[in-house]
Amino acid sequence: MHYEADENELMNLVRSVNNHMNHVLNQFYSPYGLTRPQAIVLSEIERNGPVTVSLLAHRLGMTTSNLCLIAQRLEKSGFLKRKRDPQDQRSVILINTAKSHELIHQVQENVNEMIRQRLKYPLNESLLITLADHISFAIQ
Repeated sequence: MHYEADENELMNLVRSVNNHMNHVLNQFYSPYGLTRPQAIVLSEIERNGPVTVSLLAHRLGMTTSNLCLIAQRLEKSGFLKRKRDPQDQRSVILINTAKSHELIHQVQENVNEMIRQRLKYPLNESLLITLADHISFAIQ
């Protein structure tokens, strides 16, 4: 079956999926003591290694002040270390702890399983690429 949606329908669908995923993931992360933004920060650092606050804020589309608050909470919970950049004392580098490393891998496995269970049929790589291309084109 082929269905052509106009831009508004597609954007509404993407927005609806995003809102639903935000709700589901917030509920999912709660038992781990994390919010969705905190989990995203930890996952990004886990994927790409230690990073400055300003660069991570840029990558994630957050303000540096918001990311600083998230980092402070994560540091207080033992998930993150903050240290001054030796090359630029004005910058702070964010580093995941061992506690964070273990948790992120456990959470990611559980998130992937939850997503697989919620899909009505398995998504193959070409379908994911096509879907990503269409969404990317729609939001440009």
